[in-house]
This record gives sequence, structure tokens and C-alpha cells, in this order.
Amino acid sequence: MTAPHPPRRTPLRRVLPPVAALALPAAVGAQAAATTGGFGDLGPPAAACAARIPAESMVRVTVYLQATVVDPADRPLLPAADLLAQLASERVRALLGATPGTLPRGDSAVAWTALADPLRVTVHRDGRFTLPASADRAALLPRAIADLAAGGERVFWPDGHPGDSAAVELRLHRPVVDPGGAAEPLRLRVELPLFSLPVPRSSPVVQTRPPRIAYPESSLRGGAVGTVILEFVVDSTGRVDPATVREVWAPERPRLTGEVGRFYDAFVRSAVRGLAAARYEPTRVGGCAVRRLVRQEFSYGFR
Repeated sequence: MTAPHPPRRTPLRRVLPPVAALALPAAVGAQAAATTGGFGDLGPPAAACAARIPAESMVRVTVYLQATVVDPADRPLLPAADLLAQLASERVRALLGATPGTLPRGDSAVAWTALADPLRVTVHRDGRFTLPASADRAALLPRAIADLAAGGERVFWPDGHPGDSAAVELRLHRPVVDPGGAAEPLRLRVELPLFSLPVPRSSPVVQTRPPRIAYPESSLRGGAVGTVILEFVVDSTGRVDPATVREVWAPERPRLTGEVGRFYDAFVRSAVRGLAAARYEPTRVGGCAVRRLVRQEFSYGFR
């Protein structure tokens, strides 16, 4: 069970397998799903169950803030996104009354059930950043961004980068606490501590029936092998929510293009289709079955 981190990537490549191998079924292997810190919308039954988790069973952990760019083409903006996250983290700590060098408690301002909701901010070419109209400006993180914008703070736009604006997501991350009470370390690209918060213990998502994933016929002649990584929500019944499936690609890495890129896209489509047949034991938080965001790696090759 791991926290979100920039994915390892095995680039697709063309190989020349033995002729006999092409006549055999192509093989795909799916690694165990890695549970992340995000729970998503708990839904009424799970929320009601979560509300009854005893406070004394929870474990206090540090919550961190990390920024990502939404469009991989905007990866040159990552340093600006990181600067925005740093400014926001400082403002959040100030709003919670922290003194320099101390970590405030977020108990009065943030519920652990709300940590999965990212905040999307628009960064503009002139360095301004704006919140979406739908943002709850009374909530802690949107309030911090609004305060920074009102105070005239700016981030930089890289020279030569096209466009007039770009979307940046700010997401809160916290360690997963196992049933024994141990907090697993996060592996974040940038760690910006915000506050501490008591969170319940949880069990990981466990795959009980593998996805039905076939090697794409369009890639057989090319003899491509490689790995794709998908993120998706496993609901409280152990099924994949198809609306949440997305490919994971580190924004600082260039996209694959040409023939190799076509092979990769075919592998992604194959993995997405195959997830419909997969089944999982859902994560349990304080004994409550809940939705959980997971990350799973699928490797394509030949038998």
C-alpha cells in the first residue's frame, strides 16, 4: 500500500520476439492495486458509518499539500504550481494560528472525510491565479488562495510557454494508517506540511478477481511491450467506478509519440476496458466499507 507519487514508467519499446511467440496468446500482468490517501465521496451509508467511528481509535497524522498541472502539456508550469502550493501552505498555517516553526491542528477546520477533494486553480500568464466560481471560499484552502490573490501575490509564467492560462490542482495528502496504528510514509514529489489531523485506521483495497485484459491486436505486429498505470475508485461494493478511471503519467515527462505512442494508447484502452470485470475487497475505514482511490500497474508482453 503506497501513497501517490510520480509513477515509475517503463517506456514502450519494439522487440523482435520469436516467431512462435506471436502465435501464442499475448500476456498482460496486473500488479496489486496500491491504495492512495483519497477516499472520494463516501456516500450516505458510508458517511453515516464513518460518523460513528470512535475518536479514541483515530491516529493523529500530518496532512500535506501538493500541486499538479492538469494538462501534461503544461508541465513547464510545475515550478509555478509548486510556488503556489508553498504560498498556500504558509497561508493555511497562518489561518490556523500557527506560530513560526510549529504545525497547527486542523481539527476545527477540516474533516478527514473531505481530504480527497482537490481544488482546481487557474494560473494566468500575468502571474495571477483565480478560483473557480463554484469554490467554497469559506473552506480553509480556497480561503487561503483567495487571501493570497487579494494580497497581490503572483507566480511566474515560464518564458516561451504558450497559452494565457493553465489549470493547477491543489490536493491534500495524508498518510494511510494501518489497522495496527502505524502511519505509512508518503512519497510525494514535494512535501509541504499544512496541519495535523486525527484519522481512522484503514485496510487496503485487495483485488479478488483480476481484470480481463487482452493484448491489443493492433500492437501484435509491432511487438511492443510496456507498462501503463491507471487510477480509479473502487466503490464500497468492490467494483471499479468507470467514471473515475484515468491514466497516470508524470507531468514532467514527455508524452510518447508516433508508433510507440499509438501502441501505448492501445494498451491504455485495453486496460480501461478490462477493469469492468475486476472485483476487489473494498477498503474499510474504522470498519466501514468506503470508496477508495487506487493506482494499479499493468504490464504488457508475450508468453
